[in-house]
Amino acid sequence: MSHPEVDYAFPTMPVTVAVGCRLWRDLELELDSSIAAECLDDVVSNVDCIRTSAALALTNLLKKNPDQMTPIIGQIMDMYKEKLYVRQLPRRPKL
Repeated sequence: MSHPEVDYAFPTMPVTVAVGCRLWRDLELELDSSIAAECLDDVVSNVDCIRTSAALALTNLLKKNPDQMTPIIGQIMDMYKEKLYVRQLPRRPKL
């Protein structure tokens, strides 16, 4: 699921950067720190522009809210463990 706040605040397409920045400035918008955990699903998205936008947003959110770093890192580690696939090597026959 993509979050419009993330997509508009941290556009990855150069053509949208100026418009997005002006819109956020003119409307005096701020990213809500509560979306940090919600960004995690987007950080591991298969879609590059969503993954990149979410990672940039999460980075900036954590810079502004360092108290959320530990819980977010814990959630990232849990996601990593869930997605980690360890291939078992075939056993060599005993001689």
